[in-house]
Amino acid sequence: MRNFCKSFLGAVLALALAALFAECSSPGEPSPPSDYHCKGNVFVPFSTEGCSGVGTEVPFVCNEIILDPADPKVMAAWRKYLLAQGFEKVDSCACGNEMELWRFHKDNLNDPDFDVIGIVEDPPPDVEAIAGGGPAWASLNYVLSFEPVELKGFSDSLLPEQTITPCPANPVKVAIVDTGIDIEGGLGNTILGNFDWDFTTTGISCDKSKDLGFNIPELGTEPIDNHGHGTAVNGVVAGIPYYNDVTLDLPMEFLNIKVTDDSTGSGSLFKALCGLYYAIEEGANVINVSWGYMGNLDNEEIPMIERCLDYAASHKAIVVAGMGNDYTYLNGYSKFLPASLAEFKPNVISVGATQNGGAKANFSNWGFNSAEMTITAPGVEIISAYPKKLQSNPPTGVASQSGTSFSAPHVTRTVAALWSLDSGLSMADVITIIKNTGDDGGSYRKLHHKAAVHQVCPDFPL
Repeated sequence: MRNFCKSFLGAVLALALAALFAECSSPGEPSPPSDYHCKGNVFVPFSTEGCSGVGTEVPFVCNEIILDPADPKVMAAWRKYLLAQGFEKVDSCACGNEMELWRFHKDNLNDPDFDVIGIVEDPPPDVEAIAGGGPAWASLNYVLSFEPVELKGFSDSLLPEQTITPCPANPVKVAIVDTGIDIEGGLGNTILGNFDWDFTTTGISCDKSKDLGFNIPELGTEPIDNHGHGTAVNGVVAGIPYYNDVTLDLPMEFLNIKVTDDSTGSGSLFKALCGLYYAIEEGANVINVSWGYMGNLDNEEIPMIERCLDYAASHKAIVVAGMGNDYTYLNGYSKFLPASLAEFKPNVISVGATQNGGAKANFSNWGFNSAEMTITAPGVEIISAYPKKLQSNPPTGVASQSGTSFSAPHVTRTVAALWSLDSGLSMADVITIIKNTGDDGGSYRKLHHKAAVHQVCPDFPL
């Protein structure tokens, strides 16, 4: 288990995951002091120096904890303990995994002592015993941001320059775990209809699916994008940034899993992991992850995320994840999750952002080595689709955005293209082609989409 750092009332508290809720009120016990409130963030060190070193504040949802059923004995012990501390189960994944979300319960939500569940010290022995020295299979519910580094309007609607199909292509399913998709007025009324975007079959393994995919916060409703991030990610995968070049006409099918509650551009680790499991169960070949958060090698939830990534690998699904926009050089101990786990998981591609000329984008997190950051791709002023309803008049349905969120889907498109053109490729084959055909940036590789496609379809022009 990792050690956090937390500043509270002028003191720095060292703590462990097992102690997160040690001072929660139990029935018949006194409430914590009214000035003891959950601040909603933890200090995550970027080095083994701990609290005395460099780090960052990472937000989490107060009063909530995620439980993973990987170990039934540990799960049962957590449930028993949390119930005794005044928690209740409030949610669970609807498909693919039975992860649970637990929340501290208080009858009077206006009570000033309600928002107290956070970081405490002195782990009680019974909680320390829950994990038995192994993975805790429990985590804070971290907050995920889907905000771009920059958003600009774009005055023109776009049409592809030229699309070709020089080699036979097979359908490939792309999952976008994000803020949803906006197709206002139908596919024919959006720029996505001019490119390689199409519907897919849903409800293969999971109930409450809709035509566009799955809405985790509001089960049984379409995953409509009220933010814009997810729609833009869809557009990049569909090939919009290549509108002025020769592009493949690919039979891609898009599965959108919405994991955000509203238009604020934030979600939670619990909903995001549920979304990943849903994408896997629904047969996605490649899953785009344009979100994440800062952590380190001692993060207690890493086994939980790794279990999900392993499940994807067992279903031959590649996960493409952006490296984040924290302006940070990762040092081997500091990590951006889940992208940094590419170092340990062969089905994960982590993507840093470059400027249009191929130099590092200043905002992009940068991997410690080539194993941690698989490839880089354009991430500055990327032109893509955008919900017209979120634009001022006249709405064009097009916008320019920056961030590794828009680098990752460039690579997702390349993965989809390779598997569409040669479904016999293994996951390792696909990733090797992408790395080997990339341009040399010195200490990093730069995605060369055309060269990768040319590798499996020699008639596609370089």
